Amino acid sequence: PLADAAFPVTPLASFLERHGLEPAALRVALLPGSRASEVKRNLPPLMEAAGILPSRFPNVACMVPWAEGLPAGLKSRWDGGTVRWVSGEYHDVLGHAHAAAVASGTATLEAALLGVPQVIVYRLNPLTHFVGTRLVRLCRVGLPNIVLGEPAIPELIQARFTGEAAARELAGLLEHPEVSKTRAEVLARSVRSALGEGGASGRAAQELLGFLEGLKPR
Repeated sequence: PLADAAFPVTPLASFLERHGLEPAALRVALLPGSRASEVKRNLPPLMEAAGILPSRFPNVACMVPWAEGLPAGLKSRWDGGTVRWVSGEYHDVLGHAHAAAVASGTATLEAALLGVPQVIVYRLNPLTHFVGTRLVRLCRVGLPNIVLGEPAIPELIQARFTGEAAARELAGLLEHPEVSKTRAEVLARSVRSALGEGGASGRAAQELLGFLEGLKPR
C-alpha cells in the first residue's frame, strides 16, 4: 500500500548538482500524467503556468518528470524553453519540489505522502467528463481529499484548470515556501494515518481510482 511505501528520493545536494540548480532556486514540479491522451490535455495549461511564474519568481525552476514511453512529439513545441524535462527521476523531481501541479491520480497521493505542497489538476475528454459526471457525483476527485474527506488540497478540474489558475495556486505555495512545506508535512501525517485506519480509506481510494482510470481514454 502507498501508506507504507518508501519513495526513493536522492539527497538534495546531489539532485541540485545533477541539474545545475542553485540552492535558492524555487523548484516546481509539473506532472501532466503518464498516458499520452492525458498529457495531451494537461500539458498545455501547465506550460502556460510555467511561462507565467518567472515574472513573479525570477529564480523559479519548472521541471517535468517525463514518463517512459511518452512520445517526444507531445513536448516538442516547448523544447528549447526554460522548462526542464527529466526522465527517470520522477520521485526526485516531485520529492524535492517546493510546489507541484499534479494530474489527478495516484501521483497526488504520492505527493501528499511525500509532504509536497501541491495543487491537483486534470482535464478529461469533454464527452468522458459529461458521461462521468452523470454516473457518479463527487464533491472531490483528488485522492488525498477523498481519503481525508475534506478539500485539504486545491483542485483545478476541467474548465477551472487553466494556465493562469494553476500559476495562481502555485504562486500561493511559493510565496512562503516554509509555511507551505510545514502544512504539507502535517497533511502527510493525516493522510498516512487515514490510510492506516484498517485500510478502509485506502481501499475506497483505490476503488475510486479504478473507476476514474476506466474513464480515461487509452
